[in-house]
Amino acid sequence: MAESKRKDEDAERKRKRTMNAKFFSYPWRSDNFSRHLKQQHPVKWDEYTSMPAEEKQKFFVEKESAAIVNMRSFVQPEGSMKARISAKQKLQFIIDADIIETLIFGLLFDDPEEEGEEVNRLHVAKKNAFKTFVRNDEDNTFVIEVKSVLKLIMVANFVAIGVSFRQASELYQSVKEETGMGVLGSVLDVEVAQHCRTVCAINLQYLKEIFNDIWAFAIAIDAGNNAGTA
Repeated sequence: MAESKRKDEDAERKRKRTMNAKFFSYPWRSDNFSRHLKQQHPVKWDEYTSMPAEEKQKFFVEKESAAIVNMRSFVQPEGSMKARISAKQKLQFIIDADIIETLIFGLLFDDPEEEGEEVNRLHVAKKNAFKTFVRNDEDNTFVIEVKSVLKLIMVANFVAIGVSFRQASELYQSVKEETGMGVLGSVLDVEVAQHCRTVCAINLQYLKEIFNDIWAFAIAIDAGNNAGTA
């Protein structure tokens, strides 16, 4: 009742009202419930206590359903608009060639010594994965284009909690259907793997740039150690 009803006006209250919902915890005491309702919701409490038993049973269900619908109609547009913008947002990342060739493909697609059907399958997978990265021979880099920032973030978050690529694909589809975000498109488990490689490459590039400027950290630490000296 406290969660679904707005707090009634009470001019004599000494403390400032809040819009926070009241939650009770063990040990459960009925006097705490009734005291809270009498103090915070006097009008609704009087209305409820004066009702017949039949109407009391309907009171919570009817009011709570209305509150949920109102909440959704208020919250959804803002999140939906932000999501639609992020879903269509594109970004390009420039990654050094050694990161892509040595770390991403050298480690993830290490060529086995034996020959066979499994090896051929690996070569095909490696060739398809390389399509995500466009080489620029002029400055020895690769360019990665992220066609949907929201899709990349969602997929990366799913995998980060420990689900498989296939499960991440199914979760993504479920979220898209529940939110009505057809603009997100679909994503296969193979694409999930590509997004993960993209995230790894971007983070490795950031780390490389940080380590290239490691002297800045040394200066900062030295300055901090001598901060108390004149």
